Amino acid sequence: MPVPGPLAIPCFVLCGANLAAGGLYLALYLKRRQTAEHLPFALLCFAIAAYDLFCAGLYSAGSLEQGVFWQRLQLLSFIPIGILLVSFVGLATEGRLNGVLRVLVGLLAALGLFALALDGPGRTVSVNTPAVKAVVWGGRTVVTYYQSRIGWLLAPGLVLFYGSVGYAMYQAHRAYRRTGSRYLLAILFGLLGYGAGLVSDTLVDFGLAHMVYLSEYAYLVLMLIMGTALLTRFDDLHLEVEKLNAGLEQSVLDGLAEIRVLSGLIPICAGCKKVRRDGGYWQQVEEYISEHTDARFSHGMCQECIERLYPEVVERMAGKAQAVAPGGDAPV
Repeated sequence: MPVPGPLAIPCFVLCGANLAAGGLYLALYLKRRQTAEHLPFALLCFAIAAYDLFCAGLYSAGSLEQGVFWQRLQLLSFIPIGILLVSFVGLATEGRLNGVLRVLVGLLAALGLFALALDGPGRTVSVNTPAVKAVVWGGRTVVTYYQSRIGWLLAPGLVLFYGSVGYAMYQAHRAYRRTGSRYLLAILFGLLGYGAGLVSDTLVDFGLAHMVYLSEYAYLVLMLIMGTALLTRFDDLHLEVEKLNAGLEQSVLDGLAEIRVLSGLIPICAGCKKVRRDGGYWQQVEEYISEHTDARFSHGMCQECIERLYPEVVERMAGKAQAVAPGGDAPV
């Protein structure tokens, strides 16, 4: 790479910041893969870091050959950036890629492959079609962009990229109107800030504005806003889980407080089944259990006790049953 120019140094700083952000969100995704939007966001940070590096190369170029080399890498980096951007917005708003986003991703990928396969003068960028721009501030040249006019193959790709960003804005706005989520509102503001940077760079490309390119700084705004939104959402989810856990623990404690359990050895009479209390007196077993637990008793009598205590009742019931049985003798 050539000796860094004055505007290249901020690009190196931005590259490092995006690499750090990408590493953070990649680690978050690997730790908790339910947050699927963290993966495209992490990869988007890495792709933007590469774009910042290519910008530093372009701003440091001292010849048209050097500038066109870095410009080509810049323009090709728009392909993965666009794919990852619309993928992130789709997962953040709907949890999936809808039909339009899938088409955009497919078209961007196809154009990227065509640009790589058909690279050449007139099709992408070339030293044969120079478009050198010098930015002058206060009577001195701030930076000279050694670059080429964009060929017919890359032009529709850039239009498609701008359209993808616009549709991502629409998707985020629609989701925000539907849910009122501050998280989606932050993503929408990030996209609007980046869109403003793209408009500024387009005016510079067409010679309608004489200023430095702002895309790399617009990317920083995009990353900061979206990254903050993701962290805020992650923190909110963590707080909700903590509240749910606290409520669950309290419910368990309340349930345990209502449960009274008997434990240890209970001395009980082998004959009448009374329980001996600590004072040496005997207590009915149902009274003892009711006193030490929340159980309540309703008394009845089993068949064996009825036969033992009331045999006459059993005989009378048996006689009546025989009298009404089919084929039985009629009573005399």
